[in-house]
Amino acid sequence: MHYDVGGEENWHRVGDALAPKEVWRPHLAQRPGLRTLQIEDTKRSDGLPGKAVASVQPSQKYKHGVFFDVNNEIYPRGDVGTLFFVEVIRNHWQRLQDEAKKMAADVLERAHR
Repeated sequence: MHYDVGGEENWHRVGDALAPKEVWRPHLAQRPGLRTLQIEDTKRSDGLPGKAVASVQPSQKYKHGVFFDVNNEIYPRGDVGTLFFVEVIRNHWQRLQDEAKKMAADVLERAHR
């Protein structure tokens, strides 16, 4: 998901909120900037087996934009066939899409504060 954050100041504000630069300044003194952040939740709250991995990086679509990727990794328990994954997609796809969009919007809102 690509988001135009409304200008360079807001773009830096998002990066600074997600990756504070002070710990880097002794080594990258000019203008350190966020390239890629990955964070994962190793225990899913929805009961599905697996984890969620969220990535944030500068957008390739918008000059001052942010790209969010949320990868819901689902690991089957035991020996299951393709039907397990068909059911996961059928029963959870829309909810997972909605949750990913909500996460991105919430992170952007919090970063702008």
